[in-house]
Amino acid sequence: KGPFYHVNILPVRRLSCPVISIGNITSGGTGKTPAVIFLARALSEAGKNVSVLTRGYKGGDEARLLEQKLPMVEVLVGKNRFRSGRRASGEVCIMDDGFQHISLHRDLNILLIDATNPFDNRKLLPRGFLREPLTSIKRADLLLLTKVNLADQQRLQEIKREIQELNIPVVETIHKPAEVILAGEKKESFSPNILYGKQVTAFSSIGSPDSFSRTLKGLGARVEQHFVYPDHYRYKRKDVEYIKRKAGRTLMVTTEKDGMRLPADFSGYYMLRVELTIISNRESWEHAIQKVISR
Repeated sequence: KGPFYHVNILPVRRLSCPVISIGNITSGGTGKTPAVIFLARALSEAGKNVSVLTRGYKGGDEARLLEQKLPMVEVLVGKNRFRSGRRASGEVCIMDDGFQHISLHRDLNILLIDATNPFDNRKLLPRGFLREPLTSIKRADLLLLTKVNLADQQRLQEIKREIQELNIPVVETIHKPAEVILAGEKKESFSPNILYGKQVTAFSSIGSPDSFSRTLKGLGARVEQHFVYPDHYRYKRKDVEYIKRKAGRTLMVTTEKDGMRLPADFSGYYMLRVELTIISNRESWEHAIQKVISR
C-alpha cells in the first residue's frame, strides 16, 4: 500500500499531538519492545504524558508487558492506530511497530536495524524477512542500530558503511542484561551475573533466538540446549512439561517477553530482562526527541 500514500492517492491523517513511530523493515527480531520502553521513559522523564499505540498480537503479550513496565503510560491496543490515537490522552503518542503504518502522519520516524542480521537475504517475504524493499529505509528520520555488541565486527563495519551512505543519523545501541527474575509468586530479582558458570537450558519464541543465546553466553552461562519456538508462540502445558523434563538439573532461562506467554502456574524458571542502552551518537537521539517535544 505504501506507493499509494506517496503519490497522495490515499490520505495521511494527523493526530492533534506529535507522533513518534518505532518500527522495523524486517519481520521482527530487532528488539522493538525495549526501544518503545526506553523512548516512553525518556519522554516521561522530560515531563510529557505519553500514550503508546500498539496493534497487539495474538493474546496481547507485548501490550501487557508494556503496561507492566510503563505504569505511568497509557497503552492503547488496536489495528487502526489513528482511531486509537483519537482516544489517546497523552501529549505525545508512540506508534509501536509503525514503519509500515503510513496512513498516520508521524513527526519522527525511527527505524530499528538488527546489527546481527540486518536484512537477512535481502528478499521480501515470504522468500526472506524484508517487509518492504530496502529503498524504503529513506523514509526514516533516525536509524537505531541494535545489538551491536553481538554482531560480527567486520560485518558490522560493512553495515555501518552501507547505511551511512543514506545520510540518516545512526544511533548505536545494545540490549544490556539488566536482571534475572525467578518466576513465581514473589518474582525474586537477581543480578545477571548469577548465570555465570551455570548450566542452562534456554527456551524462547522471539524473532531473534540466536541473539538470546549469545547474550546468555556473554554472561558466562553454559547453554546446554536451546528450545526455539515460532515467534509469538503461546506455550501449551505439554511444551512446559517437555522443557522441564529435558532441563533436568540445569537452570531454565527464557526472555521476559516469553514469560508473558507461559502458563501462569508454571514456575521454577528464570526470565532475563534486557534494557536498550545507547552507546554511540546519543546527541542525535536527544536532538531528534527534543525537536518533537518542543513543538
